[in-house]
Formats: sequence, C-alpha cells, structure tokens
Amino acid sequence: YGNHIKLTVEKSEAADFLVALSALSSTQPMESETPVPLDIVMVLDVSGSMNDPFGSNDSTERLTALKNSVNAFIDLVKERNESEAITDDSQKSRISLVQFAGDKRNSAYRDNGYTIQPSKVLNSFTVCDAKGAITLKGSVNGLRAAGMTRADYGMSLAETEMNSNARTDAH
Repeated sequence: YGNHIKLTVEKSEAADFLVALSALSSTQPMESETPVPLDIVMVLDVSGSMNDPFGSNDSTERLTALKNSVNAFIDLVKERNESEAITDDSQKSRISLVQFAGDKRNSAYRDNGYTIQPSKVLNSFTVCDAKGAITLKGSVNGLRAAGMTRADYGMSLAETEMNSNARTDAH
C-alpha cells in the first residue's frame, strides 16, 4: 500500500522518557459527492474535581475549560452543516451530550451529606443547526460539577445512545 519508511529513535541519556509516534496511510481516495452526516456523542466529566484549577500556573477551572471547548466544537459542527448548504435535516450532523459523575439518575442527589451530579444523557441526538446549537449550548452552560467519577456510566450511556438512536447512514 505505498511507501514504507523505517525510522529508529533513541532516547538520549539526559531524557527522562521517549515519545513514539506511529502513523499509517493509504492512497484510497477519500472524496464524496455528498456530505456524510456525523452522529457524535460527547461524554463530559462533571465530577467534583472539575471544579479544580488546572494547576499552580493556571487558575482556570477545568469545568470552565470543558464548557468553552464543547461550545466551540458545537459551533464548528453548526458551521459545517451551514457551509455545506445541507437543507435536509437527515443529512446534517447531530450531537448528543452525556454527563458522568455519580449514579445513573435523572437529577442530582445527596449521598453522605454531599451533592452528587448524576450520570445521564443531557441531550439525545440533536441536529446541530442554529436552533439545535442553542439547545446544546444551554445544556453545556448549565453543567455543574459535584461527585464521583463514574466514567464507566458515561461510556455505557454513550454506547446505549449510539446503539439506540444513531443513524445507520451516519458516521
């Protein structure tokens, strides 16, 4: 399938670790006449540690950075849908939002005196157009961090969302 290049990288004595990068490529054409819709599930950490800053040199709360990043991504997907002039909603990319922290529940709950945010689907697949982006960003901006880190629940909910609601013609 094309050219093969072998490169050996050695760790110097002064280095603490070695980072390796592997890349594969093929010459298959990746062009399409019709835009391929995407169904995207974003799994968001709202555990208590998301209230913490990144570090001693950066006081930005992790949850704030998460919200900013997810909102920017929503804008990019909306712009993609708009720039390709897709008029059929069934061909537009969609986003689903899942949060994880505590147990799978519909609302926050108390446990041993602590408020715990639940692991749940915030938005099932939503077409990312002007109206859908407002809905999705409203959910993102309303995120509150508190509780455990049950990423397994988040991934389970995302898998269920994909298996139950994703389109067969979407990627």
